[in-house]
Amino acid sequence: MLIVLTDAPLIFPFVFGGFDLLLLAAAIQLWFGTSRLLIEQGMVTVGNTVFGIGPVRKIPLADVVGIGTSIGMQSGKTLYYKITVKRRNGGDVKLQRPIRGKQVAERIAFEIARQLPNNSS
Repeated sequence: MLIVLTDAPLIFPFVFGGFDLLLLAAAIQLWFGTSRLLIEQGMVTVGNTVFGIGPVRKIPLADVVGIGTSIGMQSGKTLYYKITVKRRNGGDVKLQRPIRGKQVAERIAFEIARQLPNNSS
């Protein structure tokens, strides 16, 4: 608001407003976002939603070659990991919710991989 009142060039309110919107979107995703991975009836369903709205992908079990982890983000020295569904064609799908700690993420990935019929990991 102060930028507009001080007669700053017109581009500044739009640039700073755009950054504000990006930060707001990231905060909403972290606070209200959910990730789900469901294995049933020959399909792996991966959903990343905010307030229940968002994409849900269905992957045939035959197309899944493994479950893994990857670093999703870092805050200071703390690393946050994401669970990754590895596909035969290389189009990996990541769960968007960060998991704090490598051991926890790897344990979750291991438990998911155990549920796969071919027990891949």
